[in-house]
Amino acid sequence: MPTPRPHTHRRVARAALGAAALLLCGAAVAQARPSIRLTSPGRMSVGAVPAQVRGGEHVTLIEKMPIYVIDGRVLMQRETPAGTWRTAASAHLFPWVLWLHWTVPRRWAGQQLTVRFLLESGTQLLAASPTYAIAVSPARPIEGQR
Repeated sequence: MPTPRPHTHRRVARAALGAAALLLCGAAVAQARPSIRLTSPGRMSVGAVPAQVRGGEHVTLIEKMPIYVIDGRVLMQRETPAGTWRTAASAHLFPWVLWLHWTVPRRWAGQQLTVRFLLESGTQLLAASPTYAIAVSPARPIEGQR
C-alpha cells in the first residue's frame, strides 16, 4: 500500500482545524442570548448596532436570531437627506445567525446616519426595527499620506 504524501496530511490537519473552529463558533453562538429581539408583532430590536464607525471601515454585525426564518434576509437601510430609505447592506440568514458585513463609504465621514433593519422572508416583510443613530468619523489616513 502506498504511503500518503506529506501534503495529504496537511490537508487533513487543515480540515480538522476548520471543523473544530466551526464547532466552537457554533457552540459559542448557540449559548449566547439572542441580541435581535422580536418585541411585538412586526417589530424587532437589534442589540449590537455600533454608535460610531469610521469612513472606509469594514463593519460586521453578527447577531443571533431568536427564530429560524426560511429564506430569511435582513436589510440595513439608511435614511437619505430626502427622507427616503436606501439599502446600505443586506445578508441572508444562516440558520439562527445573521452576519451582516458592509463597508462604510469614506464620503459619509462627518455625517450622522439614521439606520433601520428589516427582516424579510422571500418578499414578505416580517419585522422592522426602530431607527438607530450611527456617527461616521473621518477615515484613518493611508500610511505614507497625510
